[in-house]
Amino acid sequence: FDHGRKDGNTLSEGNLKVTGDAGADMDSVLGTMFVSSGKYYWEINRDNDPAGTDRFRAGVAIDSYPAVTSMDSRIDAWGISENGQKLGGGLPLTNYGDSTTTGDYIGVALDMDRNAIYFSKNGTWMNGASASGIADGSDLAKAAHTNVIGSVTPFISTYDAQVATLRTA
Repeated sequence: FDHGRKDGNTLSEGNLKVTGDAGADMDSVLGTMFVSSGKYYWEINRDNDPAGTDRFRAGVAIDSYPAVTSMDSRIDAWGISENGQKLGGGLPLTNYGDSTTTGDYIGVALDMDRNAIYFSKNGTWMNGASASGIADGSDLAKAAHTNVIGSVTPFISTYDAQVATLRTA
């Protein structure tokens, strides 16, 4: 993650671990690599939530996305919340998949050739998607969003002192 594109978070472990600032607000951090084509996969481990707030966001955002903002209804970010709702992309919060909590791994599959993003929980794709369907495009209707445009980078938003770690495959 990018030290210059964060709000209140502390980065460690080669800038892959994000720790919230223990304030009662959402703090976001953006990645360093922006992509506009190709297919990508990464995982986010929800390491710890010491205050038990369980508010968390993960996904992708374009370069103009301000790290000081919650991404719930923004048009420049696409993601998923802790309760399994897809959010951003200029759309209202909508149920999409399973809720996540401390100890869970959130998988993110980004297909910029089809403008789509998918999410998994602990290795199981949400909304009935499959790895093969994501790869060949036959599960496009099962994507969280199909309007991901521009040059995007991963982001994480934590609340209070939550800890999350980015893992790449």
